Amino acid sequence: MAKQNSPMEAGERVPNFFLKDQWNKDFHFYVSISGGPIVFVVLAPGDEGNKALLRALEKKLPEFEAQNAHLYAISDDTVESHAALSRELDLHFPLFADPEGQVTGWFLSTAQVQAPVVFVLDPNQRLISLKSGANGEASTLPGHALREVTKIAPKGKPRVFSEVAPVLFVPNVFTPDYCQHLIELWQAGDHTDGMIRSGGEQKKDPYVKRRKDYSIVSDMEKVHEIRDIIGPRLGPEAEKIYYYGSFVFEAFRIGCYEDTDAGFFKPHRDNFSDNLEHRRYAVSINLNTGEYEGGDLRFPEYGPDLYRPPPGGAIVFSCCLLHEVLPVTKGRRFVFLTFLGGSPKSKGNAGSG
Repeated sequence: MAKQNSPMEAGERVPNFFLKDQWNKDFHFYVSISGGPIVFVVLAPGDEGNKALLRALEKKLPEFEAQNAHLYAISDDTVESHAALSRELDLHFPLFADPEGQVTGWFLSTAQVQAPVVFVLDPNQRLISLKSGANGEASTLPGHALREVTKIAPKGKPRVFSEVAPVLFVPNVFTPDYCQHLIELWQAGDHTDGMIRSGGEQKKDPYVKRRKDYSIVSDMEKVHEIRDIIGPRLGPEAEKIYYYGSFVFEAFRIGCYEDTDAGFFKPHRDNFSDNLEHRRYAVSINLNTGEYEGGDLRFPEYGPDLYRPPPGGAIVFSCCLLHEVLPVTKGRRFVFLTFLGGSPKSKGNAGSG
């Protein structure tokens, strides 16, 4: 695990690693986990205060387990020293040994704060939050982690699905502040009517599509900024689910569906023409979910259900899927749009939700 030069942010995935716990059991991160939120506590090297922190974590263990969360601690000591410490404190959660310091070094370099540090991850191993317990704050870490876990733990009984579109939801791709920033870019920019491609040509057709777009093309600094944000958040998920790693982004756009013209996009596919066959997956990131009515995505080949990512959340789906955007009946729906695929044969973008 190479050390990072910049802090890890919410939505980024923790890389895979392999260690042994105090019982000398192998732990292969991506293989050994079994779903549910994940809490990693990185201990300070040789700190006597670690014992108090571990006792506090052990005391909270039933509360973590009640949320189906998995609790782990890690330090740069050996398996043997961890085994003795675990017996002394009667620990019932894994305490990983990292005598070479590669994994603890990665966690601390990505946090860019002093140990001890708690990392709270979602069930897809993506960062929710991190907090340092240095300078006498170690006692706050168990409570912080439990509050964060409780926020993301599933509520209610499991649902039964008989049919669902093969789409991928990725939350927390953009922060709320960045969503607002993109909306302000649209508000300050020049807009074009959403185009459709028919017979190899792009044209307007208000009976098929009503959306006003702002294209982020000439501002390369902004293009690189967005790419660096969404790449680490979408890339691992798309590769895991779709086994696809050719992450060439098409031009970035911010679209707006407005109630003034009942903005919509009738059922269509995003790659059914020679000029668009390079497209593989559509990416649609809602920017202001909850501030409008209507405007939901639907995949009519897979039933009447509506698909509505939370603000900053992406929905990623094959460009071969038939999909539509229902009319906005109140307010304005802002959405960030791009595609994953190869290099286009010609310029122009005409699809997605």
